[in-house]
Amino acid sequence: MAGPVDYRSTHLTFMEIAQHTLMAISFGIDYPSMARFQILTPEVHTFGDGSERSTVGKDLEEVTADDYDWARHFVIESSLRAAKAEDLQAMK
Repeated sequence: MAGPVDYRSTHLTFMEIAQHTLMAISFGIDYPSMARFQILTPEVHTFGDGSERSTVGKDLEEVTADDYDWARHFVIESSLRAAKAEDLQAMK
């Protein structure tokens, strides 16, 4: 799967968003959880020289420890589901 997609970006076309959404669903990743994860995580920009900058808005200042634990669990669970889907695909 291509890198993470920031669905808040205004530069994405409907087709790009739909393609990434269907790919995530095909890997068994829960779409509503993926959308929640996108909301809970900061937007990170990588520049040509390799440096990164993240933007933390007022809404992200209210993220709780429970939200952090949920996001960590989501990343682990999604990684396992994606790996399982890739293994099943390789068996064909």
